[in-house]
Amino acid sequence: MDRYRKVRETFESSLYRARNLTEVQDYLSKNYSVALDTSDMLRASVVLSVSSFDHLIHEIFRVEVLHRLNFKKEINNFDIPFNIQIADAEHWPHLVENFVRNKNSYKSFVDPGKFSEALSCFISDPWSHIADDTGLKAKDLKARLRTIYMWRNRIAHEADINPVLGGVSLWPIIKEDVTKAIGDLEKIGKSAIKIMHNDSTT
Repeated sequence: MDRYRKVRETFESSLYRARNLTEVQDYLSKNYSVALDTSDMLRASVVLSVSSFDHLIHEIFRVEVLHRLNFKKEINNFDIPFNIQIADAEHWPHLVENFVRNKNSYKSFVDPGKFSEALSCFISDPWSHIADDTGLKAKDLKARLRTIYMWRNRIAHEADINPVLGGVSLWPIIKEDVTKAIGDLEKIGKSAIKIMHNDSTT
């Protein structure tokens, strides 16, 4: 049984929504460009795709903790409270799942360092595995993820405003850049699923 099937499907569905936003924006910009500024739809797509990636890593962490505890496999730098460890078999999975969700609820795993920190609980040097799987250099993958993450932060926390002109204009954004970012997040995310699944298949 593929324990990551639902996680993968949810990730793909979320990125599909992000891509749909870019398609709708493209249609509207070509047909109603004079009357309507549609660029915020692209910004929304960036935010949605990064949130989808973050949610994916949270789900990978949750699924892998449950799997490894169930099969008595090692988890690095992650401790389960004693009262959960001694819980009966009926309630144990639910308690573990709630604990993991609550513990990670305030965290973001999109920054390359945080991404590595999360997956390092299960495998050593996650970025080297991602690099091997994708055929790309680890430093380039990390730099790309960081760029997308910072782009999302600029949109979410600064409204994508260009401060040079006193806040009266936005940073430019085009569909091609957004769809490329979505594709890169998908590549890294699916690779993360693959290496986690291959590392601990039983």
